[in-house]
Amino acid sequence: MTTTTNRYGIDSMMYTPDAPWQGIGHSLEGAVTWDEAIEKAGLNFEVAMKDVFIQRTDGGYHKVPGRFACTRRDTGQVFGVFGRGYNPLSGQEFGQFPASLVANHEAVFHSGGSLNGGARRWLYLQLPSTLQVSNTDVLDRGILVTDSFDGSSSLGVRFMTVRQRCCNTIQGIVGGRNSGFQFRGKHTVNLMGRVNEAREILGLEEAYSQMLQLGIDRLAQESMDKAQLEEFLVNLFGVQENPQDIGVRIRNQMDRVGDLFYNGMGNQGETRWDALNAVTEFVDHHRGGDQAKRLNAAWFGTGAEMKATAWDLLVPAGSVN
Repeated sequence: MTTTTNRYGIDSMMYTPDAPWQGIGHSLEGAVTWDEAIEKAGLNFEVAMKDVFIQRTDGGYHKVPGRFACTRRDTGQVFGVFGRGYNPLSGQEFGQFPASLVANHEAVFHSGGSLNGGARRWLYLQLPSTLQVSNTDVLDRGILVTDSFDGSSSLGVRFMTVRQRCCNTIQGIVGGRNSGFQFRGKHTVNLMGRVNEAREILGLEEAYSQMLQLGIDRLAQESMDKAQLEEFLVNLFGVQENPQDIGVRIRNQMDRVGDLFYNGMGNQGETRWDALNAVTEFVDHHRGGDQAKRLNAAWFGTGAEMKATAWDLLVPAGSVN
């Protein structure tokens, strides 16, 4: 299947009715099979490692030793140039771990797709259990599996929650990047295929969710007034050294997050939980750029970092251990 990048820069993708960034690609209902998921998400393409040649001064070409171009077979797109140790995973290999969870009825496919012509791909699996916040909010639990062909990231697994009210996402924020709650590895054929790894990852997700629950319970119980909100925003946007010299662009972003604290989906403007949701809603739905850029930043880049910073500011290290 050849995918076509649409006006949002997101390739063909699948989504369920409650998925973030829905409305692009193929809508799916229920627990689809792996074959359906990989086709509808546009992930059933193959790549090949091809020799790299450079032109000589006489007009001929010679091969560059030890360098290979990772190339998409159906479109010819070159994702990047790598050494001998790089082994890209096929779609089937990428999906071995997700497919095993779905086959065992431990998860369902929720959404998936690719960015930038297939350079980055993802699958999000929704787990059957949820997190409850102060009898007002419900967070769906899930596992995000990501990969890239351009060297921007290695194969990885991170844990994600999706707020049912507004589809705001929280991923991998508890304990920081070195907490053991994120799984990364090199591109090797059998990395995700072993059953014991699936069991280990599910166990880590359970531990992560327990710590996340402790943190959000604390946030929902702690009030935040206007002065505390302003202090939080100043630190979140990194302007605490010279708050009197905040530029117009940053001030506008701070004001937008502040407005979402009071008026964001499901927010009351009363607690630190409202503050965290203001940040996640801003990053996922209101930050600058098109949908592809927001998704990429929210899950993998500066947006993800902003969410993690917000968590660290609102839930000090060690306070939920």
